[in-house]
Amino acid sequence: MCELCGHYPHLPGCPNEEYACDVCGESLQEGNEIYKIDGDILCKKCAVAWLERRCIAC
Repeated sequence: MCELCGHYPHLPGCPNEEYACDVCGESLQEGNEIYKIDGDILCKKCAVAWLERRCIAC
């Protein structure tokens, strides 16, 4: 159970809410760099690949 929102899973908007990269599925937790591009949530590796126009899913 989260110490901030008191729920599991977290309530939407909780600072401890966990996300996953929409491309590779890597878990993104508090403290990780999260990038929002075109409505998708990406990890740093996938965001850099997207910016460099490389294949993100590779």
